[in-house]
Amino acid sequence: MTIDVDGAPNSYGPDDSKALDYELNAHEGDPPRRGNRIVGYLTKNDDGRTPIVQGGSDPFPGFYVSTTSYADKNNGKATDPRRYVNAAEINYTLHARVARQAGVALGDFCVAHSLRTRRTVYAIVGDSGNNSGAEGSLALLQRLGYRVSNGKSGGEDDRNIVVRYFAGSNPQRKFFFHQAELDAAADTLTLDTDFSSFHPGDPGNLVFDRISTTDGGKPVQVLPFAPLEHDEEAPMYPGHLIKLDDEDAKSIELIQQRLRDLGYPRSATDPRPLEVDRQFGADTFNALELFQARHTDLLGQPLVVDGEVGSGTWGALFGRAAIHTSPPEPTNKLLRKVLEVAAGEIGVREDPPGSNHGKKVEQYQASVGVDPGEPWCAAFVYWCFATAASDLGVANPMKEKKCRTGGVVELWDRANANGAKIVTHDAAFADPSRVLPGMVFVITMSGGHGHTGLVSKVIGNTLETIEGNTNDGGSREGIGVFRRNGRSIVSINRGFIAFS
Repeated sequence: MTIDVDGAPNSYGPDDSKALDYELNAHEGDPPRRGNRIVGYLTKNDDGRTPIVQGGSDPFPGFYVSTTSYADKNNGKATDPRRYVNAAEINYTLHARVARQAGVALGDFCVAHSLRTRRTVYAIVGDSGNNSGAEGSLALLQRLGYRVSNGKSGGEDDRNIVVRYFAGSNPQRKFFFHQAELDAAADTLTLDTDFSSFHPGDPGNLVFDRISTTDGGKPVQVLPFAPLEHDEEAPMYPGHLIKLDDEDAKSIELIQQRLRDLGYPRSATDPRPLEVDRQFGADTFNALELFQARHTDLLGQPLVVDGEVGSGTWGALFGRAAIHTSPPEPTNKLLRKVLEVAAGEIGVREDPPGSNHGKKVEQYQASVGVDPGEPWCAAFVYWCFATAASDLGVANPMKEKKCRTGGVVELWDRANANGAKIVTHDAAFADPSRVLPGMVFVITMSGGHGHTGLVSKVIGNTLETIEGNTNDGGSREGIGVFRRNGRSIVSINRGFIAFS
């Protein structure tokens, strides 16, 4: 298996020393020849010669836009590097002929196993171009345990990687921006990860860790999740924070036993295993802080090192099955329509970027009566509700609650004053199951500023959102409408509003 870096935003560029692969490898030919047609990244008017260069709002300005055959169906902008499967973050294999003939489609799940390292990982079919399928993303090879850092290095020279494809396993064509999100989705499908037939008695180590090279730096590994025993059922998060001197003895016992099983001692000076005494004292606090410093949550984000167990730390301890995952869509018909309308706006951009202007942006602003050029995240939310309500022929609950406003702080204040259902930051952090798709999140800042958007999914303490006046990094002064996977409930300092 050779390394494929296509789809990574820093895969090709004018300077080979900074890119993940040699620019020459983006040309046709075996071996590739400079002067042949370019196939590894986009070119202007598809001329095969003139590269499309990433701009200031893209992940790697100055680099070229590399593509994959599988792409985000919710992003119709071909020149957006985020539209393609990031080879430096996502485990993917190529669309082998034998899989294609068996009905496997691009985007379907697969499981890859290295006979050499005895590691097993989840992946998707992310690209095409090699009928043997003997190429895998940079992230895939890294997570399988190979010491590779870019497309210029290594791979697996012998037949030591086994790939199992699962036809029809991604019918909604779900797109993934983070490997941990892919792992979470694959884990719900009970895919066959047992490779003991290749080495009896050893099914292979299923790796749940996050390795990313997209920041241009050295790949980072965190400790992988240690699976529970096969006959051990994951205990569900109890719906409240567990902390020092807590009285929830049952949950404390579960936490202590798990930390003990993972090898955590009583303290830095007392190497004996952590005592399971059903009391949350200093030893448990210290062991938890050490665990939090070493691990991430289930989507690869750093845990808060506070010695308390919320949903994020509980999920890191006990796995995906132990935390709340929201239903795929709201039960409320209006909220389903609101999210459908919002998803249809993904890809809208300001014109020019950074101006708070643009034909569609000004429609959002007009819906709440603010002038062109003004911030528009709250206007986008209101426009989505107004459009959905109009399409369904029902009343707009934001209008009924007197929340027709372009101001984020004013939106929160009016919702509170007019009887909208509110879930505060503290209540949501303690019990993420209170946050549901279709809710409006509110963040306020100093100087009367703020940011808002729509919640589309909840996985433990992590949110998937659709936001206007933002960018892929989450700024309140962004350039368009994006679907984001990086917000956590702890970052929503005001809370959530349920308009339904």
